[in-house]
Amino acid sequence: MSNIGESFYLAFPALRNIAATVKGIQLNRLRYGEHYRKTVNDILNRRDWSSDQFHAYQSNRLRKIIATAVCHVPYYRELFATLGISSQTVFTPNDLRKLPILEKSLVRSDPWQFVDERIKKSHLLKETTTGTTGTPITVLLTHRVQQEQYAFYEVRCRREAGLRYGQDSYVMFGARPVAPLERCDPPFWCYNYAGKQLYMSVFHLAPQYLRYYCDELSQRSYQALMGYPSAISTVAQYVIDQEIRNIKIPLVITSGETLQQYQRTAIESAFGCRVFDQYGCAELSVFAAEGKCGQMHLSPDYGIVEIVDDAGDPVPPGQLGHLVCTGLINEAQVLLRYRTGDMGSWGISSCKCGSALPVLASIEGRSTDALLLRDGRKIFRVGTIAERIACVKEYQIIQDDIGLFTINVVVSAALQDIEGKKLIENLQAHVGRASVRINQVLALERGHGGKISFIKSKVPSEII
Repeated sequence: MSNIGESFYLAFPALRNIAATVKGIQLNRLRYGEHYRKTVNDILNRRDWSSDQFHAYQSNRLRKIIATAVCHVPYYRELFATLGISSQTVFTPNDLRKLPILEKSLVRSDPWQFVDERIKKSHLLKETTTGTTGTPITVLLTHRVQQEQYAFYEVRCRREAGLRYGQDSYVMFGARPVAPLERCDPPFWCYNYAGKQLYMSVFHLAPQYLRYYCDELSQRSYQALMGYPSAISTVAQYVIDQEIRNIKIPLVITSGETLQQYQRTAIESAFGCRVFDQYGCAELSVFAAEGKCGQMHLSPDYGIVEIVDDAGDPVPPGQLGHLVCTGLINEAQVLLRYRTGDMGSWGISSCKCGSALPVLASIEGRSTDALLLRDGRKIFRVGTIAERIACVKEYQIIQDDIGLFTINVVVSAALQDIEGKKLIENLQAHVGRASVRINQVLALERGHGGKISFIKSKVPSEII
C-alpha cells in the first residue's frame, strides 16, 4: 500500500472496512486456493496414522528435500562438499545429526543462500520474522507453500478448536496498523467481511480505551478470539474488573507469545470460553497446536523437531532443551536443523487421546530471554508471582544485570507496600538473592510485531 493510500486507510473508518475487505478477498484467493483444499484433505487422511507411518512420511519428504538442497541450494551444496558427504548420507530423521545446527545469524546474514536457485526471485513471497531478538529474518516461500501452511493451521488448530475459516466470524488481535497511534477516539479496528473477521489493534489497549473494545465486542456474536495472549488477557482482565456480563465467546486461540497460566485463567474466566494455544515460527520449520485433550500436539508432517541441550545432544522427555527444527513444507528455502531460539520439552508419555502426534510438554519461550542466576543457572519460566495480589493485572520481569531485576506491573489500584514486598519475595524465591525494584506502568511495552516478552533480559547474549 502506498504512503498516500495508507494515510487515507488510517484516517477514515469506513474506508478501512472497505480496504480490509478488498485485502481479505485477495488473501482468500492467495491462501485458500486449490492446493490449500488438497492439503486439507491430505492432512485429514492422516488423522489415524501411526507413529511408524509418520516416521516413514518424514523420511520420504526429507530425502526429497536433501536431494534438492545438495544440488540446488548454494549453502548446502557447499556444506555437504565441505563435510565430504552425499545426499544419500542423510536418509532418515536420525541422520540429520550428521549435520551441524543452523544458527539464526547465518540465515539472517544471507537468506538467499538457502533458496533453491532454480526458482525465479519474482515467483517468491517475501515475509519477515518479528525480530524480537534483533534484526528480522527474511523468509522466502512460494504461493503453494503458503497454502500448505494455512492448511495445517486450519486442520490442526482452527478446526480442532471448533472454528472453521470462512464460516465462523471471529476477532483477531493483530499488529498491523489499524488507526494512527496518536488517535484517541474509536474505532481502533476494522472489519474484513470477506473473512468474517473483526481485526483489532493491539497498540491501543490502554486503560482509557478498553471500554471501547468491549463495547464493540458486545455488538456482534463471535465464535472465537485469536491473537497474542497478552492482548486478549488485557481485555479479559478489564471484563473481569468491570464485571461485564454481555460478552460471551466460546473459544480463544492464542499464538505468537508464550501463554502464561494467569493469562489463560483470566481469559477463560472473562469470556466463559476454552483456550487453545498454538505454537509455530515464521521460518515454517515447526507447527504445534493444543488439542481438545489439552495437550500440545506437534505436526511431524510439517517439520522434524529435535530438542537438544547446550552441547547439541538430545534431551530425555520432560527435560528442557533447545528446539532444533527441519522444515518439511518449504522446499523453496531449505532450513535443516534450524535453531528456533525457543526452549521446550517432550511429553513423558504418549497422549491419552490416542493420537500418534508427538506431545510437547512445554514451550518456554526465547532462550535469549532466560534469567541468568549468580551460580550460572538459567531460568526460562517463573511461576505466577502475583497470584494472590489482586491489584496486579499483568507484569513483566526485566533482568537488568546479574542479581538485578525490575518488575514492571500494571495495576488496577495503588500497589500497597506490603503487596510490593510480597511481589519481590515471590520473585526472589525463584532467582535467589537479588535486588528487585517495582516499576508501575500504564501498559507493558510492545516490541517489534506487537509482541510482549513476559521475561526480558538485558544481560549480553554471549553471557547467557
